[in-house]
Amino acid sequence: MANKYPLLRPSEVISALAKKGFVYKSQKGSHAKYSNGHEVAIIPMHDTIARGTLKSILIQANIELEVFLKLLWKKLFYICLFFSNKSPRCPVLDNSGFFTYKKNGVIK
Repeated sequence: MANKYPLLRPSEVISALAKKGFVYKSQKGSHAKYSNGHEVAIIPMHDTIARGTLKSILIQANIELEVFLKLLWKKLFYICLFFSNKSPRCPVLDNSGFFTYKKNGVIK
């Protein structure tokens, strides 16, 4: 059974949280604090956010996984539309759980 929580970079998580009103508040070491006025989410600024850590972030932010994934995919969908005018390049999940780009049918 595949894990429903993807491996993401901090910037991808932050951009999705920003759509729910989360803004940067402070940072201590490699952990940044984002808040929407009601909830506070701590984001580790490492290369990759582990699946369990993403689950904890979503609990802190009071966002359901399905809502979060829609926010994330909406951004990637618009990126795909932007690049489709110039070349057939769309974001896809690769085998390791990262979002990568497919160009002319080949993952880059």
